[in-house]
Amino acid sequence: MVEVRFQLFLLVFLAVVMMPLLAGWIHGEARWGRQRGGREESSLLRCSICTYVYVDDMCDELPRCPRCGTYERRGEGPS
Repeated sequence: MVEVRFQLFLLVFLAVVMMPLLAGWIHGEARWGRQRGGREESSLLRCSICTYVYVDDMCDELPRCPRCGTYERRGEGPS
């Protein structure tokens, strides 16, 4: 039988358990980062009537406020 010190066994065991978890975490972050797409500041809008802050997912030329329905001009982010 091969003699293995306890510290070496523990190190190898933790490496074998932690490496797949770390690889899965990195893969998940990369996948979710692509799906999120990093919102631009220009897609965040504030309604000039009801002051509701929302994200324009449709990228319309004249986005509508989801709360009150008024049309907003692009380029005027929340302040």
